[in-house]
Amino acid sequence: MKKRTIFFFLGLLCLLGRVEIVAGQEVANHPQAPSDRMEGAPVVVYGEIRPRMPFDHFTIKYWEAPLDLVSNSPQLHFQKIKAKSGSLKKGNPYSYYFEVHIPAESFGYLTIGNEHVTFLDHLPVLSGDSLQLQVNELFGRTVFSGPQGDYAQLHASLQIAKDRELFDRETVVHTRDYTNMFPQEGEYQEFLKAQEMGFGRKVKLWLIDTEEYFLNQKEENHKLLKGLPQYATEAIETSSVDSFRKQMLMDDFLSREWWSHYQLWQSLLRYAENQDSLLSSMREYEEEILRQQVPISPIFISSFQLDYFFEKARFHAHLYDRSVAEAISLLYEGDTRDKLLAKYLFRNYTGATITEAEATNITATIQDPLLKSQVNDYILKFKPGSELAEFKFEDRSGNQVEIDDYQGKLVLINSWFTGCSASSSFYQNILKQVEDKYADNPDVALLSISIDPSKEAWDKGVESGKYSSEAWDELYSGNDRDKHPFFLHYGIQDFPRQMIIGPDGRIIKARGIGWDPKQIIQTIDQALINSME
Repeated sequence: MKKRTIFFFLGLLCLLGRVEIVAGQEVANHPQAPSDRMEGAPVVVYGEIRPRMPFDHFTIKYWEAPLDLVSNSPQLHFQKIKAKSGSLKKGNPYSYYFEVHIPAESFGYLTIGNEHVTFLDHLPVLSGDSLQLQVNELFGRTVFSGPQGDYAQLHASLQIAKDRELFDRETVVHTRDYTNMFPQEGEYQEFLKAQEMGFGRKVKLWLIDTEEYFLNQKEENHKLLKGLPQYATEAIETSSVDSFRKQMLMDDFLSREWWSHYQLWQSLLRYAENQDSLLSSMREYEEEILRQQVPISPIFISSFQLDYFFEKARFHAHLYDRSVAEAISLLYEGDTRDKLLAKYLFRNYTGATITEAEATNITATIQDPLLKSQVNDYILKFKPGSELAEFKFEDRSGNQVEIDDYQGKLVLINSWFTGCSASSSFYQNILKQVEDKYADNPDVALLSISIDPSKEAWDKGVESGKYSSEAWDELYSGNDRDKHPFFLHYGIQDFPRQMIIGPDGRIIKARGIGWDPKQIIQTIDQALINSME
């Protein structure tokens, strides 16, 4: 009889147990949540950092029950804490220290760092968790203590073990013709000699053979079905961490492995374009093996597990020339399907790769009332007529600028950063034509917002003329960069990004401004006409 997996949820995310049933018989249970867990209690972290160089603040990022870490959805709780020098009374005399209490309802991911480095990277945490960490940048050491100290240490050890496993491998470069990589006579022979004689990491040139790639992917798929690699299993089994948190880390670890695996399936799909026989073999394998397998039965569905499920749906969609939403609805059901559809909207709506009609239809199919409400609230932010939110930036003189300072003017906003070729290309090829049209129009303001890591980089970008001109008012997001409240509010993570705001400070167009300067000019002209009526 076919085996079924049944999930029991507490609230939206927390699964108290999983029962696998074969022929109606209970055969296995997942570990129970820790008995000391306090639902709704804050996550508490104390840290001491001995840095190589002075810094100004710590950055705390906490994603509560996230659906998509890429778009920080539904919401990223971002906090900056002033770095305090330690003393005999508090902290360590040779370190900076901090203590933070993060409001938490159930489950989330925690990242902690400063302007220069990350100390703790996407640690899964439960409400009520507490942790101490000590970082010595001079010697490159990080240690953890406190109630969840062993757990955080295990999380870090798994990341280090994975990095070592990757470092031990050859660097593989896929190419269709390696001779193009060595145009000068004798270059290829020098490369081969360096590979033979050198002690460092080897580089393998892999001439793309789609049939061989397909066989290799099937072999890797078989390996992953066996579960965690040995180095991860050994680290987890020897740890004193409770079984529930061990299972959390195992589920996330495997999910990342499967996500990476499906990224490689996507690459093969691109290489196999127009190879009908191979595409047919891939579809047969996907239908018989990939679509049926459920290699992870998580204790609850975390963000990294959703990433894996989502990538699997994307592969299916591209393989069969379907929409991602269609693939999600075909492969998944219930709570998982709702979360993946919401994730799809959060990740793609802001960039306008989803039409309004598609967004409406997808939202209508989401059954979970909380998810539906979150998606509707997110879409409402971009709706024409909505008031622009969280707009407060620094100008060239260090003054704070708000959207009210441009009341009575139509505003075109362009966000960018120095060194971004897409940003310079969009300005030179698109916005320059819009600028020529409105530079001298007193009813139009052109705002250029940099997310550069420093004012020096911002100065360099402005002075280069690649991203704007003197016709634009130059603004800066400061140390917040892309974590500025404005960008977090609108889920903006990729640049350049534009918005058109009306004279009343309300949105005219907040997504998908397009790559046609004539269309942008037409939108602005029509808005100017409407504002005079």
